Amino acid sequence: MRVHCDIAGLPAARRAVTLGVFDGVHAGHRRILGALGAAKRREGLASALAVTFWPHPLAVLRPERAPGLLLTLEERVAALAATGLDELVVLEFTAEVAGTDYADFARETLVGALGLRRLVVGYDFHLGRGRAGTAEALAALGETLGYRVEVVTPCYSDGRIVSSSHIRADLTAGRLAAVAAALGRPFPLSGRVEPGDGRGAALGFPTANLAPPPPEKLLPPLGVYLVRCRWLAGQAWQPGLLNLGLAPTLRGRFVPEVHLLVGSVDLGGRELQVEILEWLRAEQRFPDAEALKTAIAADVATARRRLAAGSFPL
Repeated sequence: MRVHCDIAGLPAARRAVTLGVFDGVHAGHRRILGALGAAKRREGLASALAVTFWPHPLAVLRPERAPGLLLTLEERVAALAATGLDELVVLEFTAEVAGTDYADFARETLVGALGLRRLVVGYDFHLGRGRAGTAEALAALGETLGYRVEVVTPCYSDGRIVSSSHIRADLTAGRLAAVAAALGRPFPLSGRVEPGDGRGAALGFPTANLAPPPPEKLLPPLGVYLVRCRWLAGQAWQPGLLNLGLAPTLRGRFVPEVHLLVGSVDLGGRELQVEILEWLRAEQRFPDAEALKTAIAADVATARRRLAAGSFPL
C-alpha cells in the first residue's frame, strides 16, 4: 500500500475512493473497504484508495467532545494496509477542510486530484460544511462530474450496528469480547520497548516496558491481562501477560509492562505488537515486593495452566 500525505503529488489515475476517519478499522469499515476493492476490479479502475482524516474531526471542531481513539495513526495505517488497499491518503483535518462545501471538495479534490470514478461510502456518510454532502447529494453531483456512488449497508455485532463509538464504550467498560467481535480482532496496544529499571527481572519475571501510548489512545481499565505479542509482522504470536497501570507497589507511574510466557528474547528498542485478549485481575498495591512477587507468580501460573490446557485465547 502506498501512503500519501500530499494529495497534490498523486499520479493521475482512475480510482475507486472511500473516505472517513476509520478509527478502529472495524468490521463495518472493512465491509466498505471490501466493496471498494470489488468496485475497482469490477470496473477496471487503476486503484482502490482510501482517505483517512487525522486528527479526529471533533479534536478540531469541538475539542472538549473529542473521543479517545481506538488506534494510533501508525496502528490505523497498518490496519488499513492489511485490508488490501492500493493507496492511502492521510489528510490533515482542519477548520478549513471542515468549512469546505461538499461540491467544491468533490470537484477539486475527489475528481480533480484523486481521479474519482466510483465513490464507496457507508450508510451514514456525510461530507463538507454543515454535513450537507450526503450520499444522495454526492450521487446527484456525480451525474455531472462523471462518477457513481455506492452505499454500503451497516454491519452488526451482538444485535447492534458496529460503530467506533460503541466499541469505545465497550472498551472503557472492559467488555473485551464485544470489542474483539466488532473489531474482528483483539484490541491492539503497540509500542517501542524502552529500557527499564530491572525490577521485574529482580523479582524473577522480566518484562518489556512499552513506551506510554499517546494521550489520545483509548485503553481498557487498568489491570493485568492475558495478551499475545510479536515483534515482527507475520511472526507467530507469543503468549504473555500485560500489566496495564501505574505499578503502584514499585514505581507509581504509567508504564505498560509485558512478560512473555514462552522463551526469552531481548526486545530492547524493538516495536512490540500487543493484542489484549482477556482480563485477569485489577491492578493492586501490595505491602512489599515479596507480596507483589507472589501475586505475579499466581498470574503466571494461571496463564500457564490456560496455555497447557489449550484454552489460552491465542
